[in-house]
Amino acid sequence: ETKLKTPYGCVLAHSMGLGKSLTCIAYLVSLLRHPVAKRSIKTILVVAPANVVRNWQDEFEKWCKTDRRILDRVRVVDTKISSKAERVRELDEWKKHG
Repeated sequence: ETKLKTPYGCVLAHSMGLGKSLTCIAYLVSLLRHPVAKRSIKTILVVAPANVVRNWQDEFEKWCKTDRRILDRVRVVDTKISSKAERVRELDEWKKHG
């Protein structure tokens, strides 16, 4: 349990091929499974360039294939959605249902 009153976030960015995706996926899955953390963390938003969004989905499926509870919570917002209203609707659905 953290002693911080305000949670902090971070940004992990650098060159390709350093294992950032796997590191982040392992951390996010740990948060979703941790008995204390999962009480307050219901949804996680990963913002990534359009050309790597599907890769993130594939990585979740590869590394969490035996955990349906985790996979069922992974949602990819289609990067081809062009209208702002549709994107807002997708994000609202994510917020409601994870």
